[in-house]
Amino acid sequence: GSVRGIYDYYGNQINQNGQVVDHTGEYVADVTQELTEQAIRRAAGRDPFFIWQSNVAPHGASYPTGSGYRWGPPMPAEQDEALFSDLPLEASSKPSFNERVVSDKPDSMTTLRPLTRGAIARLLAYHQGRIRSLQAIDRNVRDTVALLSDLGELDNTLIIFTSDNGF
Repeated sequence: GSVRGIYDYYGNQINQNGQVVDHTGEYVADVTQELTEQAIRRAAGRDPFFIWQSNVAPHGASYPTGSGYRWGPPMPAEQDEALFSDLPLEASSKPSFNERVVSDKPDSMTTLRPLTRGAIARLLAYHQGRIRSLQAIDRNVRDTVALLSDLGELDNTLIIFTSDNGF
């Protein structure tokens, strides 16, 4: 499990069998995939085994600064940074998006101010970052299924996808 830099996509430290290993400079989804593949190779052909691969994406990223950390959009792998550049913010096409007149809404909504252009740009950056960061996870799933198949384990494997993130 991650013990430091949990939401730092390139500055993670992981407890690997009781030893903390620094993976600074390595993309966290690539690290978790490599560890997953190593565990599958060790366990294949033996008694039943269980592997849980946890990924950071599509959570926001924690970026180190001189005085600590700051939060920002999810960070994609380098090869995915330019993908989906023309992807719009889905909600912006709905009539209710950034509605100016909210007098007909619940009280909790009537005090909210309209979003600024900067706020909308940040929402879009998060939206694109989530989708870009998930490309590495899609590759991990593909590679895990292929490895299980190559090792003759796929037909006897249950794969469960779950998320603590609604995106």
